[in-house]
Amino acid sequence: MGVRSTPLHKKSAIVSGDQLEALRPWYERLIGLALLVVSFVGTMVVMNGGWARSMPWLETFKPGWGLAAGFGIQFLATYTEITYRRRRISLPYATALLVDIGFTAAGFYPLFAVVLLTLLARLAVPMPVVASWVIIVLAAVALAITPEAILIED
Repeated sequence: MGVRSTPLHKKSAIVSGDQLEALRPWYERLIGLALLVVSFVGTMVVMNGGWARSMPWLETFKPGWGLAAGFGIQFLATYTEITYRRRRISLPYATALLVDIGFTAAGFYPLFAVVLLTLLARLAVPMPVVASWVIIVLAAVALAITPEAILIED
């Protein structure tokens, strides 16, 4: 008797690995766009006066020029980063990257500060305020660099 081969797929599977692999580029684009939106939100919030002023469920929503200014600043920073991506050691790229990181970190720090400070205090980390800012800034760096790496093909 010969050896009988059986299919390698499971009967319980609802999707194949090949199908998932075909969707991967779209997933990566979606993630890149989502991270870009998060970066925009951070800048818009800080320019509008903080989370309490920007979110209707925290207080009466008061959209102001800060939202438009935040969007404009983030748009210009992102556009400059993308435009100068091949010349990363340049003043325009470095300035745009620092603006992007700074506004994103300043926008999201108030949202995560209490949780980070509590966690860092429980872990007995020296200078928890500095450590919490370092964590937020590193996250902002990732938010500034990752979308460009995913969405732009050179």
